[in-house]
Amino acid sequence: MTRLPDLLDDLAETDSVGHALRRLAEAEPRDPIATVNLDAVMRRRKDLERELGALLGVEQRDLIRYRLELFDGSAPPAAAVARSVLLFQSLVTTVFDAIRTGPKRVYHPSNESVRLSSLNFASAPAGKPEMHFTIPNDRLLIVESDLDTAFGIVFELLTARAKTMFRNIAVRAGVASVAATYAWADNAAQHSLTTTITWRKASDERRTISLAHSDALLFKTAVEALTDDAVEPVECDCELLSIDEAAATFRIENADGVTISGELASGFPRGENWTTRRWYIAILHRATRVRYATGEEIVRWSLRALNPHH
Repeated sequence: MTRLPDLLDDLAETDSVGHALRRLAEAEPRDPIATVNLDAVMRRRKDLERELGALLGVEQRDLIRYRLELFDGSAPPAAAVARSVLLFQSLVTTVFDAIRTGPKRVYHPSNESVRLSSLNFASAPAGKPEMHFTIPNDRLLIVESDLDTAFGIVFELLTARAKTMFRNIAVRAGVASVAATYAWADNAAQHSLTTTITWRKASDERRTISLAHSDALLFKTAVEALTDDAVEPVECDCELLSIDEAAATFRIENADGVTISGELASGFPRGENWTTRRWYIAILHRATRVRYATGEEIVRWSLRALNPHH
């Protein structure tokens, strides 16, 4: 059984005692006992930190400190906390899966990626609005692991605000990663959460980010306005199912059995004698819009011409 939870509890208790002694020393600067006791507590804390680093190295684990509080420092609702943790887990898994299997538009990680990126509960210090999680992270000497890369991108996402940054990250980690961060930020904004995340490796290397609910609102606003638009020509054999020149609409079925419907292009020839249930060669334009906030892809078709099928 790992000693990690006990170590984390000891560190939390040491911090609490140290805080109290520091206040006492400030109130009574001439009292040598408070200063001596504070020095002893700080030395104890350094010993515990060294032991923690050694243990994380032996067990090949990273430590994530996840702190949540409201804008006034009070404790947030349990539902907001639970959802925040779940959405953060989805974000980590989405990015990790993109590193291992390639970027995706929607969240659909492999079972192995879910297993390898799952956060394990370690402790929740009494009296503090925070939780500690661990995650296995096997490294080869100084070579950066997939998990190292994933957490680096997660921190990039949480601090991104510009369209160019989002698009750059989407190339590496997929639109799904941006959408996962948006869902996390939406929860933080709804519940006015201030979130502090610290990722620590065994080497005592740390990275910390703190985001107020106003930061979450800025993130949401930036992503909600972000889309990728594209138009491409498509030519296919099809069976004409219906055409309505008055309403400027059409419906066809291609050779793969896929039904396509949309609008007639402005240049589509009107007044022809079109025959339903007959095969034609359709000349189409396929317009797509991908929303970064959800990963949703909206497709619109326009029919430019129908040529007789020979």
